[in-house]
Amino acid sequence: MITPTEHQKKIIEHNSGHALVIAGPGSGKTTTLTERVYYLFEKQKIGTDDICVLVFNRDIALKLKQNIDARFGGNDAPHTSTVHSFILSQTLKHGAQLLGDFEIGDNLGSLGMEEVVFKPITKRLKDKHGIIKTPDGKKLTIHYVSNKLWNDLRDYWLTTQEPTDSLFSKFKYEVERLKKILNIIFFDELAIKFLQEIEANNSFREAVKKRSIIIDEFQDLNPTEHALLRAFHNAGAEFMCFGDDDQAINEFRRANADLVQDFKTAYSPTEYPLPRDRRCPKEILEFADSLVSVLPGRLPKAEGYAPHQGKIDILEFTNDEQEKINLAKIVSKFLTQTPTSQNNPQVLILSGRVGETSNKSRIDEIVEVLKTNGVEDVSSGEFRDPLDTQFGLALRGLLILLNKADSSLGLYILLGFLKPKLIGSLLQHIEDEERRGNAFSFFAAAEAVKEKDEELKTLLDKISALRDKVRTTAFTPDDLFNLLPSKLLGEDTIKKLANEFWQQIDGSDAEKEKLSNGEKFIRDFHSKVSDIIGKNVIKRVHVTTYRKAKGLEADLVIVTGTDNSEFADIPSNRRLLYVSATRAKKNLLLTFASRRTKARRYTKGRPSGARGNPNSYRSPLISRNYATAQFNETWLQNWNPIL
Repeated sequence: MITPTEHQKKIIEHNSGHALVIAGPGSGKTTTLTERVYYLFEKQKIGTDDICVLVFNRDIALKLKQNIDARFGGNDAPHTSTVHSFILSQTLKHGAQLLGDFEIGDNLGSLGMEEVVFKPITKRLKDKHGIIKTPDGKKLTIHYVSNKLWNDLRDYWLTTQEPTDSLFSKFKYEVERLKKILNIIFFDELAIKFLQEIEANNSFREAVKKRSIIIDEFQDLNPTEHALLRAFHNAGAEFMCFGDDDQAINEFRRANADLVQDFKTAYSPTEYPLPRDRRCPKEILEFADSLVSVLPGRLPKAEGYAPHQGKIDILEFTNDEQEKINLAKIVSKFLTQTPTSQNNPQVLILSGRVGETSNKSRIDEIVEVLKTNGVEDVSSGEFRDPLDTQFGLALRGLLILLNKADSSLGLYILLGFLKPKLIGSLLQHIEDEERRGNAFSFFAAAEAVKEKDEELKTLLDKISALRDKVRTTAFTPDDLFNLLPSKLLGEDTIKKLANEFWQQIDGSDAEKEKLSNGEKFIRDFHSKVSDIIGKNVIKRVHVTTYRKAKGLEADLVIVTGTDNSEFADIPSNRRLLYVSATRAKKNLLLTFASRRTKARRYTKGRPSGARGNPNSYRSPLISRNYATAQFNETWLQNWNPIL
């Protein structure tokens, strides 16, 4: 139990009506939110089933859930999850008709989305529509389809505003066609259906509504999620929203700071600014505020900063390779002067993702350089789902098919690894039927042709026999692996995790659910993988992206790549650099290179005539009040961080 400040106490004990908590970095937001949830239960006597805590980010949701569960002392705590998870859980519980027979396409992971959605659609755009160029004359690639066109489609789902170019309309047509063939739906679409059902169906609205809704990272909600709040408001719910317009960095999902202002206008909430006095000293907050103070409509912030001293350095390197290599020297000097702490990370290094080659991560490169140069206690923010590998995707397809016997999605994935030629023949059968005016799913096509294709019939019979075996005590995970191809990437890791989970399955629990151990394994393995391996442990030195820095803090924060390519002067970059800078408790080091190399050598904002001139490539967001130093051994020797 904490002793709250006066600011926190007012928020925790807020009596009625909507509330908006302006909670900037280092304001004690998480503690305040946790205590507010417990106050609703303990003092206002609101049942845990009538309280819901919603967050945008999965990692933040997990941390917050752990805090809230701990505050409730192991007793049933209120539901804490992402908005998507809430929508899915409530749909399965109260509105299964919304999901129907569809499967969630977003669950495929990045590799699955590429193999199942983006590659085949890119191929059809070229082969069936004759499109080889983008509207701006560049080559049509999978990267363009998976980024530009996919984001445009998500925008269309959220806003119904359709781009006018013909390429988008053809892409949208092909996505809709693929969804019917594979019987899939995406989360953004499900969210809209969920919202429409709340607005149209009184009984559904009563079933899913909550009396009190707490929202963290409020600035990250998109228009559909704001519409969902409006529907809950109309049903009598009260909100307490914790957020910070300065940290609205998720425009890719159509979240933006203006929606916070819209919330104020629509609901007239009680406003509670929390002082940012727990982390950043005056020097660092003043720098951070200089980035966002020019943005229109910025919400007022409470006075206050952490009482200790802070230090800011701006450092230029001759090229980005030198910037990367010399990080080890800077980090090593800091760590040798700093005692080990229980609170990791002590050093936080932030970077963009693009490395030496387009398929290599700058994060991984930095971690490798640090370890090679003797900095061992290093962790990476690049969490990798072991199922997001070739073997993992093949297993995912088989699990889907075993859970649902007529799954088009599962069969499509599995055939992609076992019998890829069969996919082509089945898709051709579907296309032939489409010309006759018949709609066929992928599984229905397989059923229609299996008697004429012995290879396909044999495979389907094997899957059916395995499904029967899963219900018996004779089943082991090896039965799955025997059906999958060997020597795929990720095979050893997946087999190890599967056997660990198999050993953890409690037969008595399975029996209570009226399931065999095999059925429990098939149902739960996918969702339990992250629990088995655990999230990445954050070590003394942590390297991650600018966006993933949210929720972290360190005595030394090094923000790399602060040049006029990565941080050109646009509002989203101002907020992104604000988030990055405000992770620093004592020392903030901003680095940039006068020359980019290899795949990072793009020229936007980097005029060649400026080479050799100091500061020419420094981000224009950084005020000229802060001098730039050139990195060399003398600078390193004279650098005196605050300890």
